[in-house]
Amino acid sequence: MRGTQALVGRLKALPREAVDSFCAELGVKRIKDLPAAKLSEAKALVDKLEAEMRAAHQAPAEVDPFA
Repeated sequence: MRGTQALVGRLKALPREAVDSFCAELGVKRIKDLPAAKLSEAKALVDKLEAEMRAAHQAPAEVDPFA
């Protein structure tokens, strides 16, 4: 249960579409329905989703068009 609570906190920081993707990929409708056997897979998936969100929100490096 403790691991699931930690995941909930991390998932709340993500956009809804990321959470929907998480649930669909793990085959659950609600986070609390996640079986303990899938907890390590769920943690890896949250890591991946968080990395994708960080990459999407990084500002592109400014390029000097005259350089």
